[in-house]
Amino acid sequence: MGGTFNGFIKPMEADTINLGLNYISYPHTLKATLFYAWVDDEIYLNPATYQNTNLKETEKRGFELSERYQMLSNLFTILNYTYVDTKIVDDGFGGVYNGNEIPGVSPHTFKVSLGYNPIKAVTLLLSETYKSRAYAIDNFSGSYGKMESYSVTDLAATYTYKNYEVYAKINNLFNEKNAMFVDFGGATPSVYPTNYERTFLVGFSAKF
Repeated sequence: MGGTFNGFIKPMEADTINLGLNYISYPHTLKATLFYAWVDDEIYLNPATYQNTNLKETEKRGFELSERYQMLSNLFTILNYTYVDTKIVDDGFGGVYNGNEIPGVSPHTFKVSLGYNPIKAVTLLLSETYKSRAYAIDNFSGSYGKMESYSVTDLAATYTYKNYEVYAKINNLFNEKNAMFVDFGGATPSVYPTNYERTFLVGFSAKF
């Protein structure tokens, strides 16, 4: 099905307040951040029309915790947890879904990584990411209940020289099943595989 171009969509604008704390005491590095965002004209995809449109006003609040622990001079772990609570303040089409969560957004994201530096310029990173259950995209009423949670394992390697970096990554190392759930207004949500098989990525970046 072809998409529909929305040439009159409003650009999204956001005002954000962050309150952060960094605590460094070797071998620990702890970071904590509280955030609150007011978003006007949040853009989302209407899967029934394949057209981007706007939610008039939304709010996002939550916090992020991150801890890096240097186990050895060349071995470290990183733990990261993010909680986000979303709210539709004004849906822009009559207020039917005002006060509901924004569908498709997982409230809880947890990531644990193990890093190794065989030499100073090279970093190997094995990570596991978990995302909690969320409502299907476009299911503003939450009529289906929340969809399944998801976890995935990734492996990355980077080589850094001055301002240049070469990287390689294996996404979904163990071919874990995953899907995007979408509400098309039927009896059950539609399912689209996303990141559902092992993929490989190689790239180069430079900073100036």
